[in-house]
Amino acid sequence: MKCPKCGSENSSGAKFCKSCGGPLENTETTKTENKNRMIIIALVAAIAVLAIGVVLASGVLNGVELENQEFEGFKMDVPVDSKFVLDESYTTNPKNIFVGYLNDGEHQMDAFGFQVGNNLSEDTVAALAEFDHSDGDIKIYKNESDGDRFYEAFKEGNDANIVILGDNVDVITKMAKSFNDKGFKKLAKTSEDSKPVTTQTSQSTQASAPATTSMSILGGSFSTGSELEDKTYASIYVGANHAGESVQLQIWYSRDGSTLNHGNMVPVTVDSSGYLEVSSADAYSKFPDFAEINLYDGSGSKLLDTRSVSLSPTSGTQNF
Repeated sequence: MKCPKCGSENSSGAKFCKSCGGPLENTETTKTENKNRMIIIALVAAIAVLAIGVVLASGVLNGVELENQEFEGFKMDVPVDSKFVLDESYTTNPKNIFVGYLNDGEHQMDAFGFQVGNNLSEDTVAALAEFDHSDGDIKIYKNESDGDRFYEAFKEGNDANIVILGDNVDVITKMAKSFNDKGFKKLAKTSEDSKPVTTQTSQSTQASAPATTSMSILGGSFSTGSELEDKTYASIYVGANHAGESVQLQIWYSRDGSTLNHGNMVPVTVDSSGYLEVSSADAYSKFPDFAEINLYDGSGSKLLDTRSVSLSPTSGTQNF
């Protein structure tokens, strides 16, 4: 072995030069150590990849574990300890079944609600949110307003479509991927036999007819009580000539640029005076200062009109 410092020959395996005393590099030992080091690094990387695979396979995403749950008409993976309760539905017409659920349990911010319908279209989602990306057959949209952001995952099923709302993109994407609407036809048959699954939240109960394509928002009012438990009521005027026609109404409420609700679409029928009467699903922690009204046809697939209304953040009735 030659000394790199003075060039003197030394015996194999020597650690120091016999002439100058400088350290000697044992190339064979170094190669063996480097090889061992690479093997250890490869093993650590393989274990890390395996651990990630186990986590994904187990349904744990960002600390949120999922489990399969059966709803009436469909199945889907949902966060463990979540509690999705029926918020609204429209089942009097088997060709237009629409149900909405809100999370009243754990992980409300990860996934705070979803809507399922056999006429629920991606256009409805795209009208109010910005397309973000696709994950297979799942379309992810971003809904953002003054820093307040949430996502919507849309999936087209065989008999029904679903849109899931939440802050955790990974969670709502996996929920959408697990959506199985195999039993939705049975739900439609139940409706056709005049056995509605639930009642709609609209205050109108008169017989309905398909909505015209020329309906417009002509005016109306918003009313909110002074107590925290009071809901917000909307009275939207579309004209007495549309009495008996069925539409779907969506109202987004916000305060200081932050949304207060989930913008659920509510099937409703025009009353004899030409008004659409709906109430918010819940009371809000703040009085809204802005409302965006979207009026759709009875199937919820075509936007008929939209109206933005600025409100004073107080109780009482405000006309527009």
